[in-house]
Amino acid sequence: PKCTFYEVFIGGTGNFRMEIDSTYKMDRDPMSKPIHLNAMKDYLCKHYAATRCDGMEADDVVSYRCQEDLENNCIVSVDKDLRNTSGWHYNPDKKILDYVTESEADLNFYRQLLMGDSTDGIVGIAGYGVAAAKRILPESLPVEEMCHIVWEEYQAKGYDCEYFFQQAGLLWMLRDEFLGW
Repeated sequence: PKCTFYEVFIGGTGNFRMEIDSTYKMDRDPMSKPIHLNAMKDYLCKHYAATRCDGMEADDVVSYRCQEDLENNCIVSVDKDLRNTSGWHYNPDKKILDYVTESEADLNFYRQLLMGDSTDGIVGIAGYGVAAAKRILPESLPVEEMCHIVWEEYQAKGYDCEYFFQQAGLLWMLRDEFLGW
C-alpha cells in the first residue's frame, strides 16, 4: 500500500518533561544540532505544512495521532522511543514495516523504564541494560503484572515512588489527548 496522506510534526517550544525533570536531555551536546535547524523547520512548515509541537515533543503528537486510526496510520521514524506506541511503524533506515501491538508497546515501555534512556539523560535503574530488562520482563505478561514487577525492582534497588513516576513520565509516549491535542 502507498501513502495517500502524510503529516509532519516538528519540535516547537517548551516540553512538559522539563517540568518533570529539569535535567531532561541536558547531557546532549548543543553543538550536535544542525546549524540551520530553525531554517529547516521553517522550510518544512512552509513547503510540507509541518506542525510545530509546543509544550511536548513531536514524538508525543505522532504517538497520539497514530492511535486515532491504528489500521491506517503509520509512524515513519528511526526513533526507538516510538516503539512504545502501538500501530504500524516504518523505519526508513532499515526499510522495515511492522505492526507493534498494544501489548508489545507496553512491554517496550516497561523494559525502557527498567533501562532508562541514556540519550535523553533518563537513568531508570542504574546499571540495567537490555539483557536485564529481557530477563526481568519476559514477553506476554499482562500490563498490570509488568508494572508490578518493575515497581518491585525499583523498590529493591532503593528507589522511591516519586522517582519511579518521574522516570515513567519522562519515558511515556502520549497515547491520549493531552495539552490541547
